[in-house]
Amino acid sequence: MIHQIYRAITNTNKLLACSIFFTLCLLAPIAVGLAGTILPAFHYLPALGSYHFDLTPWEKLFSSPELLGSIKLTLVSGLLATLISFFLAFTAVAILYQSRFFASIKHALSPILAIPHAAIAIGLVFLLSPSGWIVRLISPWLTSYERPPTWVSVQDPYGLSLVVALIVKETPFLLFVIFSLFASVKAGGFDSSW
Repeated sequence: MIHQIYRAITNTNKLLACSIFFTLCLLAPIAVGLAGTILPAFHYLPALGSYHFDLTPWEKLFSSPELLGSIKLTLVSGLLATLISFFLAFTAVAILYQSRFFASIKHALSPILAIPHAAIAIGLVFLLSPSGWIVRLISPWLTSYERPPTWVSVQDPYGLSLVVALIVKETPFLLFVIFSLFASVKAGGFDSSW
C-alpha cells in the first residue's frame, strides 16, 4: 500500500516537472519577443547604439498629428467589418437554413478557415488593385483602359479595402461558429410559447 502511494507521488512529481518544463519552453520565446518590443519602446536598443531608457518614443507618438485619425480609422474599420460580417452570417443562416446549399456550406468552411489571413489579404490585392485580375479581365475591351486606373483601392484613406478583407475572413468564421452551435443545440426544437 505504501509502495503504491510512493509510486503515485513520484509519477505526479515527474508529470509536474514535465509540465513546468514545457510551459517554460513555450513562454521563453514569448518573453524574449516581449522584451524585444518593450525595450525599444523605452528607447533602449543596443543594436542602434541606444543604451539608456527614456520616454522619447512615447513623446513622439503622442505628439504625432496622425495618431487620433489612425485610432479612429482602426476602430471604425474594425467595428464596421464585424457588424457587416455578423449581419451577413446570420442572414445567410436565416435564408439558407434546412436547404441543400446550407449543408454544402458547412462542409466547405473548414478549408476556408485554414487559409491564413495574409494569404487572403494578398489574394484580395491581386483581385482588387488597379492593375489586378478583375481589371485585367475586363480591360481594354470593356473599360477602355490601356493602363491601370489611378484609383486607390488597397491603401485607401477610409479603410474600405481593409473592411472588405476583414469581412471575407470573418464571415466564414462566424458561420463556422453558428454551425457548431447548431450541432450542440437543436435549432428547430425551441419552445414556441416564449
